[in-house]
Amino acid sequence: MKRTVSILLLLAMLAGLAACGAETEKPSDTTPPDPSGTVTDAPASDTEDEPDKGPSVAEILPKLDFDGALVTIAMDYVGGDYPPPEELTGSAVNDAIVDRTRAVEEQYGVKLEYFVHSLEPREQYVMWAQSGDDTYKLYTSRSRYVVDFITKDVARSWSKYPDIIDFEAEWFDSYAINTFAVGDDARMLYGDANESGIRYAWIWLFNKELAEDYHLPDLYALVDEGKWTLDCLMTLTQDVYTDVNGNGVNDGEDVYGYVSDHAASFDSWGPTLGISPVRKDENNLPVVLDTLSERTIEGFDKLYKFFWESKGTLICEAGSGLSAMQDMFVQNKAIFHNTQIGGLENEQVRDMVDFGVLPTPKLTEDQDTYYTHTDCCFSCLLLPSVITEEEALCSVYVANALNAFSHELVRPVYYETVLKTRLTRDRESPRMMDLALAGRRYGFEYFGETHFPITHVYMLRNTYAAHKMPTVSMYTSRIDKYKQQVEDFLLDWQDMVDWENRS
Repeated sequence: MKRTVSILLLLAMLAGLAACGAETEKPSDTTPPDPSGTVTDAPASDTEDEPDKGPSVAEILPKLDFDGALVTIAMDYVGGDYPPPEELTGSAVNDAIVDRTRAVEEQYGVKLEYFVHSLEPREQYVMWAQSGDDTYKLYTSRSRYVVDFITKDVARSWSKYPDIIDFEAEWFDSYAINTFAVGDDARMLYGDANESGIRYAWIWLFNKELAEDYHLPDLYALVDEGKWTLDCLMTLTQDVYTDVNGNGVNDGEDVYGYVSDHAASFDSWGPTLGISPVRKDENNLPVVLDTLSERTIEGFDKLYKFFWESKGTLICEAGSGLSAMQDMFVQNKAIFHNTQIGGLENEQVRDMVDFGVLPTPKLTEDQDTYYTHTDCCFSCLLLPSVITEEEALCSVYVANALNAFSHELVRPVYYETVLKTRLTRDRESPRMMDLALAGRRYGFEYFGETHFPITHVYMLRNTYAAHKMPTVSMYTSRIDKYKQQVEDFLLDWQDMVDWENRS
């Protein structure tokens, strides 16, 4: 398979301890490990034979022959998905993706060819659509940018092919598909063909050595009992501070309960705080909410205190990003650190002392489950509007098969073997990762992160980074503008649908 690639190759601690169950003491040692390098893959492990799971994907999907049709796919090099390799190398994920490509090609008598663009090609999608350029038969795009071009007659609706694509199939993320659909019209296809849906989901890591030194309780038990909450986290970390270098200044050389950056780790609290400004009505149409709930406002206050008023928390300097907090974590300078699942692939984390994985804490114990934020860079498949109906039919079969064979061939290797087996340290962490993925929550505004005036970026990242707490007035002051933008977006969407129906 040929590719054209242009790539730039990630406790008073006693108060509240009835819920969290421990007290803390100063640790005696903070010796850092020797981190280096980056890994993005691991060899497959030996596994015992598994019982028959029923028919294979090749048996489930229809067997068709498109007579060697070339299906070209435009990708974004920073989309969080692995650019499909050309040949087997003996590396687990690489070879699983090659096997997937070959399986799709054999199932439908096609040839897949990927073109990985050096920049997000969203502006090019519009140009291609307007000029009638049908070079590519499938597009991928990061969710955060889709709102910028989706109503400009760029992509067909996947909903027009119900006999081929079942959004409820196990290889699709039906929650995401329905969230970003307008009514029954879905133009963004989310599923296992895009690894970014897993890689960009947020989890928490905890340093087992420091957790033991500070006599923290069994954190996995807290999760299972529903007691892993923001209040519990604050109690466990508020007095965890050691001035290692003795300079009397809170800096990056000291030890903390929790370290965070100024940006995406703030965003990761969005689903737990329930700040989505949009709900879907009975027709799956977006409705903008007039205000925030009292629960959300209470959460804002707690989160502000956790970030800025607890000596056990260090917020890294603005602009330092995830790398700075990760560096502190792997050097035994923090008990807790939240990151994306893909962060487990970093060799620094892989080589550090023992650690465990947790979901994002609940806001309160009565929350029904642990909610997980997925960074808006996670990607989707788009069906180009400029290709012929015959080409579109082929592309729909291919897109469905890419997700189906990914579910059968790639996901077990990448998620089950590499992430959950090779890159975790205990039997409980894989279960926690499953819990985090099951709790993924999206909001309609996610795919307009840089466009809509009320998103988690505005309400969380921008305000907390400025040492401010989000408020109702901050929300309501922008609500009219947001309502108008959503209304304009829906009108543009309807105009697009009407134009298509007339064509």
